[in-house]
Amino acid sequence: PAARPGPVRPSPVRPTVSPVRPTASPSRPPVPPQDQCGAPVNPFGYTYCGGALIHAPDVGVCRWFVCVDDFWMGAGYLAKCEDGSIGMVGGPAGRCPERAGRKEPVYVYRPAGK
Repeated sequence: PAARPGPVRPSPVRPTVSPVRPTASPSRPPVPPQDQCGAPVNPFGYTYCGGALIHAPDVGVCRWFVCVDDFWMGAGYLAKCEDGSIGMVGGPAGRCPERAGRKEPVYVYRPAGK
């Protein structure tokens, strides 16, 4: 009698995985490589050093900065209050509390030539 072959086992198939490279979101500017002049490191490129004023902050801004009460009720541009919190200057609410004193703009970093 002829020998019966044993069970045929398929060779293991290893899936091919292509590396996924993250792409820069067009709505997020690059984080400045230099000192941010005391601003917390954040993915939005917000800095106290200068750049463009921020009239529409990213929805995640309060995860990286300390925001004043009623922050999202504010209007105008993003500003740092004297107590270190941030608010919107120019609206009826969400701004730096009156007792917080002087306000300094928060900027979005723009690389030279952009």
